[in-house]
Amino acid sequence: MAGSGSCVWQFTQVSAKTKPEIAVEMLEEIARSGKIPFRYVTADSVYGNHPGFRNAVEAIPDVTYMVSIPGNTQCWLRRPVTETKHYKHGKEQKSKLVLKTSEKEPITFEEYGKNLNPFFWYRRKVSEGTKGPIEYEFTKRLIVLAKGGLPKESVWLIIRRTVGDNPIYSYYISNAMVSTRMKVFVWEKKHTSVKPQREPFTNNPYRLSIQMIKNIFSDVAASY
Repeated sequence: MAGSGSCVWQFTQVSAKTKPEIAVEMLEEIARSGKIPFRYVTADSVYGNHPGFRNAVEAIPDVTYMVSIPGNTQCWLRRPVTETKHYKHGKEQKSKLVLKTSEKEPITFEEYGKNLNPFFWYRRKVSEGTKGPIEYEFTKRLIVLAKGGLPKESVWLIIRRTVGDNPIYSYYISNAMVSTRMKVFVWEKKHTSVKPQREPFTNNPYRLSIQMIKNIFSDVAASY
């Protein structure tokens, strides 16, 4: 890395910050160095549910995130219409953005996934187990995230569920391009190794997970 000493400084001096803040600084240092090419970043919900972390990934050119996020996260299936409401607060004239009265309230990822028609689920093999192939069912949809009752960014919602009775659901969001195919999202969840991976479909540069980022900085710190 460019200036490995600076990497050690960031690793040892950020302990008072939150995990997502630490990860952002590490990720930005890796991106600045240019020593480890990568195109994808994956993370669990501690990081995925932190807008600052997602924004930091988006700020890196040509890098896509796919992060876990809680099932109670709210969204719309299409962008709702908003309007500006004017009102008085004492003698002061104010305004705020609100949903148009004809618009529906947002729904949770869990509500959407558990009520989705079986037609929209696709079964995919993710690995070979000791008792045969390990398979999950996946679905994806472009949605609009909700925060404070208002629409925010548009992202892919990817839902994975176990096969069989009483399936277990997992939820992910991604800023991938609109044209991204299901096999790319399945590949992202299939590879959980802490070693860098190359995307098999285009031979694009590495995917980085949070654990990989931590390992990179741990190895640098241990060498000093």
